[in-house]
Amino acid sequence: MRAVPGHFRVILLLGLALAACVVTSTAQSSNSAGRALIVKAAEALGGRDRILALKTLTIEGYGQLAYQNGGGNITSSIDAPQKWIDINDYVRVTDLEHMRTRVRQRQVNDFVFAAAQNMKGIVSTQSLDGDVAFNINAAGTASRAPAATARARRMESLAHPVVFVHMAMNPKSTVRTRASRAASSSSM
Repeated sequence: MRAVPGHFRVILLLGLALAACVVTSTAQSSNSAGRALIVKAAEALGGRDRILALKTLTIEGYGQLAYQNGGGNITSSIDAPQKWIDINDYVRVTDLEHMRTRVRQRQVNDFVFAAAQNMKGIVSTQSLDGDVAFNINAAGTASRAPAATARARRMESLAHPVVFVHMAMNPKSTVRTRASRAASSSSM
């Protein structure tokens, strides 16, 4: 196993610390502890000005998913191999100015049987624009997704530390630590 470079450790530690914060888009917060944490995270990621100058973040890559339709293995035997879905041509584009995101990927089943569709793969596009989530199929037809999907996609888009810190630095965002949140709710 490779050692993790120092700057990645710093980003990971700051990401864990940020997970302890609650960020909502309402009014400017007076809580200096939450803001101080965001400023430290921004400095670790290259500085406040560089983070705020970003307009779009694009992530490209590939990977695999465990195939779970009908079970993960090709038979019920404990020794049966896992079925996999290859994710090729993965692209996530996040518009930081308008908080929109789009994920486009091609999914190819590794355990293809004899279906031509499984060998070519399926292209899917999942998008979020504000509070509206929608999917675009391979033919280009868009269909709206439920509100719960929009919330899940918003949380997924915030998983990248640059996106999280950029949003938290927005003057309209309120940043509170869990301790200050508990104190303010118990004083109501």
